[in-house]
Amino acid sequence: MTDNLWTLIGTGSFSSIWFWVFLGVLWSHVMQAPMGVPVDLVRRAQAGDPGAEADLRALTGVRLGDAQRLAGMAPWRAGGWSFGLALLAGLGVGYGIELAQAALTLAVPLALVRWVEARAARAMADVPDMPALIRAHIVLRRKVQGIGIAAVFLTSVFGMLRLLAEQAF
Repeated sequence: MTDNLWTLIGTGSFSSIWFWVFLGVLWSHVMQAPMGVPVDLVRRAQAGDPGAEADLRALTGVRLGDAQRLAGMAPWRAGGWSFGLALLAGLGVGYGIELAQAALTLAVPLALVRWVEARAARAMADVPDMPALIRAHIVLRRKVQGIGIAAVFLTSVFGMLRLLAEQAF
């Protein structure tokens, strides 16, 4: 009965088109708004649009306020992320469960992005003027894009190797 249930659900993540669609949508969303600030807003502020500059400063201020408010919960958040990643690593690496491996390939780079965003938020709190704020957002976007591109590439390679290993046996 359980074999039929798992066959019906289809937990083969790397062979599912939905996993790859989710991977693309996730990284597209994360790269379009690092730290919750849309890329087009930064571009318009860089072009000198006064409304966009005001919006960028206000949205950055909101994100910085959120980061400062959540700073008191940092040990709990770090502990939660660590527990979740360790659980996924144990199930995926230790037991070879493909669903946990797929979740791990999504969660580890996303945790890295959140860490980079938190560091950038602390650095942006001391930014004196608009050009420096725009540069900080551009640097953050490039870092997030680099992490995203590497994550998609490594997930693709790992997924292909996993599927090839299944076909070989």
